[in-house]
Amino acid sequence: LTCFTSPPGPLDFTKFNFPVLLMTGEHDQLARPEEIKKVAERIAESQRANSLQPDVQFEVLDNAGHLANLEQPEAYNAVLTCFWRRAILK
Repeated sequence: LTCFTSPPGPLDFTKFNFPVLLMTGEHDQLARPEEIKKVAERIAESQRANSLQPDVQFEVLDNAGHLANLEQPEAYNAVLTCFWRRAILK
């Protein structure tokens, strides 16, 4: 919680040389889909700037808010499982 509310500094997306999954609920008021999508785009841009193939997956879960993993556990787990399988097999 401390890291979230008082981060030590801005995230340096240029150092993200690994697969990234950003997931939010369609009704999330804390991590709104449009904001999270912009973060996903910034990470992908940074990966391209570092001559990396962008590997950023952005997902919005239907009928879910900020606690999408609790509100839509099956959909959440399905996305996470597919991501992990893809990332591991890469």
